[in-house]
Amino acid sequence: MEVVCEATQSSDTQVRVAALQCLVKIMSLYYQYMETYMGQALFPITLEAMKSDVDEVALQGIEFWSNVSDEEVDLAIEDTEAAEAGRPPQRTSRFYAKGALQYLVPVLMQKLTKQVRCIHLIQWNISSVSFRSWHI
Repeated sequence: MEVVCEATQSSDTQVRVAALQCLVKIMSLYYQYMETYMGQALFPITLEAMKSDVDEVALQGIEFWSNVSDEEVDLAIEDTEAAEAGRPPQRTSRFYAKGALQYLVPVLMQKLTKQVRCIHLIQWNISSVSFRSWHI
């Protein structure tokens, strides 16, 4: 985990993007075990990535939080289903997105205002990803 986090600070954009993609995947696979890393490393790394002027880097920071949000929505559904069945949920939410919201929203709003005009082709760009995250 330490090596991946360090790689997010590389001066090589491709290395940074690949490291952030790894964090996205790690978080989606090991959500329940990320509490130790969230405050110290993952939150500041991904927030700074979101603020990046390099779109590829910013996209991965946003994708990280989008995946966290998706996971927490799924956990809320599982919690409701478990309560209705009269049993405890197998996994519980750590509410990372809720805690980070006050920091993420201003960055997402700033990214939403960045418009990329493309007449002939709709691209998966920083504005569209920001919009998707805002929607979640």
